[in-house]
Amino acid sequence: MLPLASVDVIFICNTIHHIENRAAYYQILRESLAPGGRLAIVDFRKDAELDAGPPLAMRLDRKDLESELSKAGFRLVEEHDFLRDQYFVVYSVAE
Repeated sequence: MLPLASVDVIFICNTIHHIENRAAYYQILRESLAPGGRLAIVDFRKDAELDAGPPLAMRLDRKDLESELSKAGFRLVEEHDFLRDQYFVVYSVAE
């Protein structure tokens, strides 16, 4: 229910793997981002063996996330590697 083109940053932490029908969700996020807006996602790596976080089978692989977001019209603009067990990526709307 966000107004169109009204959000500068959308931050999703440790929950993207829970979202059903992510393709439709990404479209809503894309429409909500203001020009130059960013989508930042932190989530558990699929290859990290942890006691915390979701089971491995529930995790969204980083490459699968990239594919989904690319298909939804996003492009990667930043990737941070300071989190040992999670990926931290930032996207913008592809132009």
